[in-house]
Amino acid sequence: RTDPPAVNGWGFTFASTRFIPAEIAGLTAADVPRLKLKWAFAYPGATRARSQPMVAAGSVFVGSQHGRMYALDLETGCMRWSFAADAEVRSAVSVSDWTDGADARVFFGDFKANVYA
Repeated sequence: RTDPPAVNGWGFTFASTRFIPAEIAGLTAADVPRLKLKWAFAYPGATRARSQPMVAAGSVFVGSQHGRMYALDLETGCMRWSFAADAEVRSAVSVSDWTDGADARVFFGDFKANVYA
């Protein structure tokens, strides 16, 4: 499978569950022992992420404890861009629905209740 499952927000269902069935994920429990680390990302000046990562359009979007939102290349882990929010990013990340990608938006909130797009 080349495209990861779309989990647009905090959970996979309206009940906010995070379980993704094997037929959607393309991964079963039997595959887990064979997994290998593909890449790692060190958060500059931070030790953790408190937001759930979001995968869309070939990027991994994740926020940090120091208030930065990062867009990382899905294949390499290299940073595509980052954005400084006013506070720690602790919300789910959502990506707008689009057809050609030209008008894509990433939505998230920070600890001070600001919402960004």
